[in-house]
This record gives sequence, structure tokens and C-alpha cells, in this order.
Amino acid sequence: MNAKQAAELSGLSVRALHHFDEIGLLRSQCNVKNGYREYSEADLDKLQQILFFKQCGFSLDRIKKLLSNPRFDRAKVFELQKKHLILEKERIEAMLISLERTLKTMEGEDSMSQIEKFKGFDFSYNPYEEEARQLWGDETVEKSNDSIASKSERERKDMEKILDELF
Repeated sequence: MNAKQAAELSGLSVRALHHFDEIGLLRSQCNVKNGYREYSEADLDKLQQILFFKQCGFSLDRIKKLLSNPRFDRAKVFELQKKHLILEKERIEAMLISLERTLKTMEGEDSMSQIEKFKGFDFSYNPYEEEARQLWGDETVEKSNDSIASKSERERKDMEKILDELF
């Protein structure tokens, strides 16, 4: 499949695909007969993975590092991305309900408590905590949470940076 076809299929621009090639994220093959960039089925699978990472907020540099890791497990990553998107969907649905009720309240058709006004704005949820609980148990996760909570803001930022690099 040539770059134009891959761009149309994926919703990206040809320029974006060329950029992915330039930075080594998604290398195309050159068709020697016509000089066009071409993408195999495996390339399109990789492009799909890249786009899922992009939708989850990862930078291209981060995506490149993740995909080049020899321990990268595509199926496991898809499961994590699926969980993330389901949680995001639930959060957005809660916010839409809150927004709709707020509009009705503004029009005098409904009323909301102070607590109801902020439903859907949960910034405390860690989407990986449930998986950690399954893998290592509640006690281990609680100890970890307590340890993190006891750290200063600077220490937490430093830990976050290290964990981001490891991830």
C-alpha cells in the first residue's frame, strides 16, 4: 500500500507518515519501480498501535521508545489501552451528564447540589492501580500508596519522572 492509500486509510496526512518515517517511528519501504513509499500489513499494524498510543496522549518520542523495547508485548498493551479508553469513556459520560444537568439548572428546569456540580471531575484515579492490585495484592498497593503519600511534592515529581522513563 502506498503512502497516499495508508494516509487515507488511517486518517493521517501523507506528510505525517513521511514524518514518522524521518524520525524512525514507522519506516516505509521504497518501491524500486515507481519510487513510492510503501507499507506492508505489518507496517499498518504498527501504525494502528502508534495511533492508539497517540490517542492515549503519548508523544511520538515516547511511542518510538516503547515500540523499540524488546519486551514490548502488543497484546498486553492493547489490553491496557482498552481499559484506559473504557475509563475515559465513563469519565466523559459522567461529565456530559453533569453538563446537561448544569444547562438545565441554568434554565431553571433542574437544580444541582454542590457535590453534583463536580461529578465526573475525578483526578485521583490511577488506571493501573486495579491491575497492580490483581498482580501484587491490596496490601502491597496500599503500602506503595502510603509511601508515595508520605513523600514531598518534589520527591513525587522525581519519582514520576523516573517511572515515566522506565515505562
